[in-house]
Amino acid sequence: MSSISDKIARRAERIYREVKPFALYGIAVLAGYWLLPIVSPYLSRPGVLAVIVVLLAVAIINLSREAARKPPRPNKRFLKKLFHSEPITPKHDPPRAAGGEYTFAVTDEDRRFFADFAEFADVVNWWFAEEYVGGRWRLQALPDGDVRLNVSFDHGPIYGRCYAVFFNQVELGRLEIRPGHGHSYDAATPEVITEIEIDSVRLLSYDTIEDFLSTIASYVCDRNPKDRKSHTDPNQAIVGALTKALWDTHHISEFADLWARLGRAALQLRWPSD
Repeated sequence: MSSISDKIARRAERIYREVKPFALYGIAVLAGYWLLPIVSPYLSRPGVLAVIVVLLAVAIINLSREAARKPPRPNKRFLKKLFHSEPITPKHDPPRAAGGEYTFAVTDEDRRFFADFAEFADVVNWWFAEEYVGGRWRLQALPDGDVRLNVSFDHGPIYGRCYAVFFNQVELGRLEIRPGHGHSYDAATPEVITEIEIDSVRLLSYDTIEDFLSTIASYVCDRNPKDRKSHTDPNQAIVGALTKALWDTHHISEFADLWARLGRAALQLRWPSD
């Protein structure tokens, strides 16, 4: 009986997720049709029309980014590509200059950071591809010139370098690196902040995840800072992120939906470092 109820629950969840976008679009269309006679006198004003266009553009960008980061559902094809395939050959598509499309506020520190990390993905991929390492992880440079993980856009875009994180043939997450706040980025203080988000972490072993995070930490963190002040131990950050992912998997909120109760969790990690 429990297996039948589980199948019904999974089918209901699938139908709900497939129908939900169309239902929302339908509600939006009906609301627009109802409000059109009321707001139509104001649409002829250039200022109001410009505001509406900007708001629509921001909404579309946010929705497209949110849709792009949703992990694929683990079906047979997904699992085959994840476990029974060779690592990808990265096809890097980095921005041509610091800031990418948004260069109006790029500083000299941003340009210096952009140049310093030009070969970061190649160096990391070289390490994982070494015969004695045999790592399945790969980084692929993204064209985004501004970061989006755990940042506020109150003062405009925040510049950095962005990478897609692959395990074999599957894109599992995103890695972002940007100059650290509070200090000028230069040879004397090359402080950076690293943000990592990996989805579907329960499909991989603890050692596999820890190996990837430790490798990235070895390139962006100072494990033995000279002054021993105001530094985050990368090992503690790794253990904390893995523990949080485990906790989020098993914790069930009173407001959790069906998908949360089925146990999806994402891992997020930050390193502020010199």
